[in-house]
Amino acid sequence: MKETNFIKQNREKWERLEKAIDNPREKAEELSDLFIQITDDLSYSRTFYPNRSIRAYLNWLAQRLFFKIYRAKKLKKNSFFNFWTDELPQIMYESRREVLLAFSVFILSMLVGAFSQHMDPSFANIVLGEGYVEETIRNIESGDPLAIYKSSGPFGMSIGIIANNLFVALLCFLLGVFASIGSIGMLVSNGVMVGVFQYFFYERGLLGESFLTIWTHGALEISSIVLSGAAGIVAGKGLLFPGTYHRLKAFQMSAQRGLKIYLGIVPILIIAGFIEGFITRMTDTPDFFRLLFILGSFAVMIGYFVVYPIIRHRRGATSTIPAPYLQPDNDEPIQLNRIKKSGKIFSDILTLYRRHTREIIKFSASLAIFFVVAIFATTNKEITEIFAFANYFGSAISTLGQLLNFEEIFPYLNAIAFGLVAWKSHQIFEKEQYLTPSNPISGLLIVLLAMIPALGLQYLLAATISGGTLFIIPLGIPIILSILVGFFNSRTNILSAITTGPSYVFKQIGVEIAMSLILMTLGFMMLSLASSTVLYYLIYFLGMNFQDGNEWLGMITPILFTFISEFLILWIFFGFIFSANLSWFSAKEIVEANSLNQAVEKIGSEQRIKGMLRE
Repeated sequence: MKETNFIKQNREKWERLEKAIDNPREKAEELSDLFIQITDDLSYSRTFYPNRSIRAYLNWLAQRLFFKIYRAKKLKKNSFFNFWTDELPQIMYESRREVLLAFSVFILSMLVGAFSQHMDPSFANIVLGEGYVEETIRNIESGDPLAIYKSSGPFGMSIGIIANNLFVALLCFLLGVFASIGSIGMLVSNGVMVGVFQYFFYERGLLGESFLTIWTHGALEISSIVLSGAAGIVAGKGLLFPGTYHRLKAFQMSAQRGLKIYLGIVPILIIAGFIEGFITRMTDTPDFFRLLFILGSFAVMIGYFVVYPIIRHRRGATSTIPAPYLQPDNDEPIQLNRIKKSGKIFSDILTLYRRHTREIIKFSASLAIFFVVAIFATTNKEITEIFAFANYFGSAISTLGQLLNFEEIFPYLNAIAFGLVAWKSHQIFEKEQYLTPSNPISGLLIVLLAMIPALGLQYLLAATISGGTLFIIPLGIPIILSILVGFFNSRTNILSAITTGPSYVFKQIGVEIAMSLILMTLGFMMLSLASSTVLYYLIYFLGMNFQDGNEWLGMITPILFTFISEFLILWIFFGFIFSANLSWFSAKEIVEANSLNQAVEKIGSEQRIKGMLRE
């Protein structure tokens, strides 16, 4: 067909399409049909009129229509409700085995806790804390055994409870990353606690009163904790049973499903927190109404998370959960001569972690073992005096405070370990062919020079913990590390590194601060996961199988906890070194524009055919 005939045949359609694009009331479905037609015409023109203006016109028209469609395509009004009516129930049905496992573990742990309290009346002091037990006994003697729920104002108490419950549930979910074992451990911990609590009151003839009080809010709260444990098991299932997927990809898919379960219980935990703050304290309410409220709460949880998904499935509902898009692994070399924002730098850090996972784990574990052995070999103190294990959630600040105690050997051992991490990070960059291989002397120099800023960073952290100067850390870390990596990467004298390092940092200070905050948050979360009751209860139950278990427990707990804490700190410190290197090269490109200059020099030197490189 001649071009003039092609234009004449489709002119009216294209004019109508232009009017549709300019019409704000045009429906997206009709625009979609027009888009199919215009792409057909564009394909035809590219085949038969590749160098004519009609091809450029149709391409311009197709682009306008494309943007019109996707601007008009808005989020469906009922998408929020679809999550609660379709997607979450479908996930719950497909995760019914994990929910049953979480429930079984929790109930069994409650029985273990009750039996342990029956065999050893002092077990409650270990699980619930001596202060809590003593206060509860005083309340029982005063005639109000559960007065602890009235100890503060309802609103403030509710906010604190909500924050704690959300954190505990989040830990239950996040610990699923350890092949579901961490989530099961959290269920055991909470189950034992509930069992001990109930049996503690049973021993004093107050089982009925305690049941009606704690389960007023516990029907929602504890059920949500069980579901958060199930979410963690779902997340970890991808690591244990990847199926036909690569193990990392299977974990990404299972983690997304587990996250949706956790998000589904967040509103329930908030409601449970307000119930505990405002309603649980009403212990004078008739028992019938309290029991009715508890049964109603259980009915809501079982009805929505168990019964409704089953009914929906039996009525023929199919999965409405779209398969998540999984990005392909980035096996291309990381380009250092590019200007990067924090998101790209963080992505490159994860790529380095993924490519060198085993190497980083082995190196961090070896240094952590060296750290523990050196501590116990150079002190005359008792093991429990060297490092006190804090068996409560969120004790990362306490952990850091002890590791940064300059009256002990900890900071100096940390400096050595950090220097070795800097050297190992430099080796990783050399393996990726980012840097020129260094000789043993320069490697030793890296370790020695890295020890100096490592001590400075620890001093800043110690000052922050004691003095509250938190704003110094996100700014101080990039500046100190930039001087270090600037010296390593430029292979220049220390004076030049001190001069150019901070100047490079301030070229993109926002990116540097963002990366410091991200890595600090991740490090705090990892230490918080370690500083939980899971490790304590695991060691306690193991110790019960040995003679003189309490003495064994007192020796092994600080050793294991010191090792785990140091391992996590070194693991995250690799991220800080990676970030400092990537940010330094990005800032160098901003200042020197080497990549841009090379691209400019190539202009006109490459042979091209109609804009494309000649093969």
